[in-house]
Amino acid sequence: DLRPMALDDLGLIPTLEQFISGFKNRTGVPVYIDTDGERSFLGGDKELAVFRVIQEATSNALRHSNPDSVHIFLKFDQPRQKLSVVIKDDGSGFDVAETRRIYANLKKLGLISMEERIRLSGGEFTIVSDPGTGTVVSFWVPLG
Repeated sequence: DLRPMALDDLGLIPTLEQFISGFKNRTGVPVYIDTDGERSFLGGDKELAVFRVIQEATSNALRHSNPDSVHIFLKFDQPRQKLSVVIKDDGSGFDVAETRRIYANLKKLGLISMEERIRLSGGEFTIVSDPGTGTVVSFWVPLG
């Protein structure tokens, strides 16, 4: 389960679609995915990082935020040579600064692992949330 076989066999977008379909069936939470731009192969490690961060952000939304829906946007930006991703939920949100401050004491790795995966892929990671406003996880990784 560390590396979904579908990622190698089908590619990033079909693997995400499979994950989202299963997620919706298991949870009843609607998840929408929109892609823009000409799809590009990122390389195995980057595609795995992108998939895992989307998977973690979506699961965190369900686990911690009780959203009515989750929206995932992927933009393959050829001129800038990057893939930009936004995962937005309409759940309860949280205080990002406070969570970062106490994170080590919580003995959790999800937020840290998402950031590290993207940084190791050469990209940047951002999370924006406030109580009552939902959460937006956004990141980009270089294409190729």
